[in-house]
Amino acid sequence: MRLLFVLLAALCASAPASAESGPRDPCVLTTRWNPLPPYWVAREGQPPTGYLAELLAELGRRTGCEMRFREMNWARGVAEMRAGRVDLIAGAVQSPERDRFARFTRPINATRNVLLLRAELVATVDVGDLSALAATELRIGIQAGANYGPEYVALARDPAFAARLRPILEPKSGWQMLESDRLDGLFIDELSALNYQADTSGRVPLKQVFIFSDEPSRVMVGRHLDAEKAEALDRAIDAMVSDGWLPRLREAWIPCPTDPSTMGCRIDQP
Repeated sequence: MRLLFVLLAALCASAPASAESGPRDPCVLTTRWNPLPPYWVAREGQPPTGYLAELLAELGRRTGCEMRFREMNWARGVAEMRAGRVDLIAGAVQSPERDRFARFTRPINATRNVLLLRAELVATVDVGDLSALAATELRIGIQAGANYGPEYVALARDPAFAARLRPILEPKSGWQMLESDRLDGLFIDELSALNYQADTSGRVPLKQVFIFSDEPSRVMVGRHLDAEKAEALDRAIDAMVSDGWLPRLREAWIPCPTDPSTMGCRIDQP
């Protein structure tokens, strides 16, 4: 009888606890960031602020999840998402290649990618579009791992065009390389460029040459999360737009009226 009791006790100790018997695991979502005003602004000893930082923090509150911010460059963030260690990346453009490892929410920001050149070079080169860069000797900084739209992806396969590109890991490195004459220009989000140029103290004069893409950006959700979680996040963002919270947040960081249907700057018709 004693042997039977011992065996039963051992079986009970080794059996897995039921899902109802213990506390549920909290929802914790990891995202990447690095300084890039007005989207990400560093704060000493605190989580970042900025348009995308506050968007994600609110997204966590509305879905009952803790949002953990890890500082890392874009290329590493994408690699970490592929490996299942980063859950969300805000400000990503959807593409067939990214669809293989991520799902995408509705658009959260509509802006334009532009070519900025050092102002003194603009009159010395003839570049009216992306393809014209291949015939120049310009050194153009690009964010490593970024997607600048279909035309850029196609041209990047051309060795002459690719020779003009200089991948950079941190946005601040690109500005520093421009100021030290190690780059002639940058592919950059228009709003980030305006933020940089707003402070002209000690900055190199830059001029926008052309606009080459206006794909909307979204929150990229790693496929290691289940589809139900991705759908819940998308619904929460949709509610943030519908109730006006997200357009108001965007206007607090980006100086233009926001069109809720596009999440870009509203163009008032005459």
